Amino acid sequence: MVSEQLPIYAKAIAAAGNTTLHEPGTIMPTWVPLLAKLSNTTAVRMSASFNANEAAASKSFVNLGPSTKARHLPNSRFSLYGMKIWVDGSPQLETASVNDSLSSFRQQRQAQLHRRPDYEILRSG
Repeated sequence: MVSEQLPIYAKAIAAAGNTTLHEPGTIMPTWVPLLAKLSNTTAVRMSASFNANEAAASKSFVNLGPSTKARHLPNSRFSLYGMKIWVDGSPQLETASVNDSLSSFRQQRQAQLHRRPDYEILRSG
């Protein structure tokens, strides 16, 4: 599903003048090889940042070297940036407190999002 839909979306945003698609802090380290491969089929470059909760798993990418800029994955159009840290939550992950009826951190909702079928495709390859 993702591998079919992402190139279509990338083509549309490229037509609008965008050159890069960035995912800020919601990818899993295990998805990187798949996203790097997928980046070669899109009309725009792709980049991402890990969530701070993935710090330990992200250590497998230290071989890309230290840098103050994005680290490019060889043979792809995919780059990794530093960790995305949310101090007060994220509207995208529904962990932000936007009014009194919402908690500042919704672990249950986050777990539901990561069980979605499109996330499962990325996890399984």
